[in-house]
Amino acid sequence: MSKILFGLVGIALISSCTRPGSLYNGGQRIANCVTSEPFEVPVQEGCATYVMYGQDTVAIVTQPMTIQIPKGMKVSTKGSTGDEISIEYEVLNDTDAKIAYNKSWQAIMFEDTRSGDYDYNDLIIHVRNLHSWNKLQIDIQPIALGSQKVIKLGCVIGNDKSEHIISEDVRKDLFGSEKGFINTQSDLQPVCYSLERRLDHELEKGKDEYASIAWFIEVDDNRYFAINADAEYSDYDLLNEEGMPYGLVVYGLNGSHGTFAYAEEKISLFEAYPDFKSWINGEVVTFGKYADKKMIYKYNYEKIPGTTKRIWDWQ
Repeated sequence: MSKILFGLVGIALISSCTRPGSLYNGGQRIANCVTSEPFEVPVQEGCATYVMYGQDTVAIVTQPMTIQIPKGMKVSTKGSTGDEISIEYEVLNDTDAKIAYNKSWQAIMFEDTRSGDYDYNDLIIHVRNLHSWNKLQIDIQPIALGSQKVIKLGCVIGNDKSEHIISEDVRKDLFGSEKGFINTQSDLQPVCYSLERRLDHELEKGKDEYASIAWFIEVDDNRYFAINADAEYSDYDLLNEEGMPYGLVVYGLNGSHGTFAYAEEKISLFEAYPDFKSWINGEVVTFGKYADKKMIYKYNYEKIPGTTKRIWDWQ
């Protein structure tokens, strides 16, 4: 299993930055909150291109393909040190071979209301996307549930605009009907959940090679989308009246592999991470260098008592 590193995020809330009527541009705010950027994988004739992120194989291609990588990530052709993307070439025995494989990990985090407390732990899932030619597979590991509401989880796949409901009730379907808050309060027993296949989807042939995914939840008859780079959001509800996202998709902040050290229940990320304000306003590319660990859910870091696992360990 790949080594798990955590992306830390911070926010110091200043009301004038997020109140209705304050000086922010919705489109720019959305762009600021994207944690990935497109990368066109280079190819060489007679070779397969391997894109590596640490020990993870992110992509293998024989034809030009655009994928998403963590925003601001360095790209090297001299091997990866673990905190950058590396490009390697391998000669093909079969010169006619065609390969198109892409894997990505994300932490997907939601608020369950239009005016939330901004702890972004009302629903957190760890997602692995596997894309090979015209097939998309989505695996999900439940991480945290800091809401008592019934939450529906779904996604829209940009390749063919198809809508998929992953769960009508995430507490029942993903968290085994466990009661109360799950993995958001450090004084309660944590639970580690398994990674499971939740969607197998045949993509429409002849469309774009890369399949974008727009994640959403439905709560109290309202649908909220998480901000993500690889989907078209012109018709989607992404920001509340204060200009804050309903959900975030974390690709790999500060060297993380789709994981995120989130805050304790009812502790706003604005309190836990002092540099989130700069990030959300576009002053920095990434965030999380400074954090108050007393405000972070401790089992992001510590092993579950009596086990060798942490909550993000998926196997």
